[in-house]
Amino acid sequence: MNATGHDHSARSWARGWLTDSSQLLVSQILTVIATSVAAIMIARTLEPDDWGVFSAFLGLSMALALVADFGIGTWLLRELSGLVAGGGETFARAGRLLSAGVVVNGAIALPLVIGALAWSAFARPGADVTVALVCLLLYGALTAIGATLETYLRAGRRVRLVLAASLLEKGVLIVLLITVVLASAGLGAIGVAYVIAGLVRIAFDGTVIFAHETISFARPALAELRELAVSSMPIALNTASLNLVPRLDTLVLLILSATSAGWFAVGERAIGPALLVPATLGASLYPFMAGHAARRVAPWKLSGGLGLVGVGLAALGIVLAPFLIPLLFGEAYDDAVPVVQVMLLVVPIVYATSPLLVIAYTHGRERTLLLPILCLSLAGTVAIVAGQLAGGPTLAAAGYVARSALFLVVVGSVALVAWREHTRTGSADDAPGRPQVPAEAR
Repeated sequence: MNATGHDHSARSWARGWLTDSSQLLVSQILTVIATSVAAIMIARTLEPDDWGVFSAFLGLSMALALVADFGIGTWLLRELSGLVAGGGETFARAGRLLSAGVVVNGAIALPLVIGALAWSAFARPGADVTVALVCLLLYGALTAIGATLETYLRAGRRVRLVLAASLLEKGVLIVLLITVVLASAGLGAIGVAYVIAGLVRIAFDGTVIFAHETISFARPALAELRELAVSSMPIALNTASLNLVPRLDTLVLLILSATSAGWFAVGERAIGPALLVPATLGASLYPFMAGHAARRVAPWKLSGGLGLVGVGLAALGIVLAPFLIPLLFGEAYDDAVPVVQVMLLVVPIVYATSPLLVIAYTHGRERTLLLPILCLSLAGTVAIVAGQLAGGPTLAAAGYVARSALFLVVVGSVALVAWREHTRTGSADDAPGRPQVPAEAR
């Protein structure tokens, strides 16, 4: 292929990547709006103590969704992207992988739901609270299963169907909640509404994938269940180290200083929306990494391009922070401004890291990253504590940024080595990280 062909190919996949990402971002924005509307409706119909119970249970539900996912979504997206790009006999394999993902999601969630029932039997919180707790935990499991099914649609770049599934679920939820509010049905009915909405989404996904596609839902072999659970575990642990441990920083600081924890919480709120973008861009990149053109792109080009976007957003946030923080949170939070400004430096680092992580995973380097990422994550928490003790919350925020910078160095090094090995061997038709399945399991 000549240089013009390479340029056209690069423009083609980059345009497709940005198109898919924009559609997923629209889905996330509409989901945030819908959930905010739902929260307002629920808060207005419940007493404050019931609202607190509901909020705690819903947070537990979302935590269950993350646990039940167990890295399966990312692993399946990588594997299915390669299968879709390869074509051929892959439909049977894709069907079994999706089936295995659903089974593992359910197997992880089931003990937690049973535990909730056991707790309710012991504590006797009342029928309404018990129904709400169990229903919201079931909703978390349904959310994980829906995300697993939708990996097939995302791998095939059928992002509009993912958007349709999300809008359908939230639309059904809003209608049901309006009904519950008008009927003053209480906490348990709200939980049931969430379960119905989750079931509608899964029914939509299942119909689209298994009724109108060439793949079928089939009982997975034991070897495939084992493969999925074992293979997704490093990604799950990396995700926990990269995302879950940093979310505990505020809790750790709370032990030392409630005020510093408050400043950190403001910073997390400030950078949270901006970090949705690199997460979406990264997830949208897997189908393109399964092809030739995207794999040829040097990691520093992708990382540098997104990093520059992050620099612009961070600079804007740093300039506006002295005005927006007091405006949004009140004048009592004036002292949080320098902490937030330092924490905003994380934004370009995360933007730059996101495509590098996809490149590393595409080449099967999640196990290589496992120990360094875990150690850096814990070391970052130590740095935050040390910064708080030595100089207060602003220095603690510097430790927060330093951890992300070290993440970038480690992930970038692994991605660069993997890319160089790939370009040197020229094995663009292979998916280097794909585990081999025993012949009898195929």
